Amino acid sequence: WLFVLPLFRVIDQTPISTKRALVFAHLGPLSYLALLAFLAWYEGRAIAPGIEVGKVTFLYFGSLYAALVARSADRRTRRMTEVIRFSRQLVKELEQKSEELETFTSELRQSVDTQSRLANENAMLYGAAQRDRARQQQIFNSTTDGIIFVRRDGRVEAANVRAGDLLGFDPAKAIGAELPRLVSR
Repeated sequence: WLFVLPLFRVIDQTPISTKRALVFAHLGPLSYLALLAFLAWYEGRAIAPGIEVGKVTFLYFGSLYAALVARSADRRTRRMTEVIRFSRQLVKELEQKSEELETFTSELRQSVDTQSRLANENAMLYGAAQRDRARQQQIFNSTTDGIIFVRRDGRVEAANVRAGDLLGFDPAKAIGAELPRLVSR
């Protein structure tokens, strides 16, 4: 029963590749035939040809069957290899995209920080300008002198309350009116 050992060697090769299993499928029966030749010629043993032909045939076809079954393992191995390569490619692309995203995130964070600082600075400047304008308006309206600002086209741009009292007009309604008309009343 030791004649089936080469068959196990073929089965051992099936996970590796079909070609390798096919090589062992042919080498197994050949090695058994070589053993039979050694036993017959060198040791002079009597060999029953009918039994040995049956054993060699069984060994050969059993080995071929095992080798051909290895094709599905080959396909599976190739598919797994393709999947692994594709996965590695995706991981590389993902790493690259992650690095780009980190760069863009950092730039965005810097931009947002800059915009925030500028917005705070603008808010402070706007508040200061409003306070200055309110103070100037208070001074403008509280002075005892009548003040009228006139544009180049002769229309009133601003007038304080005292100017309205002295000349007899409402300072709020006088804005945009022509100065000669206000004075002639």
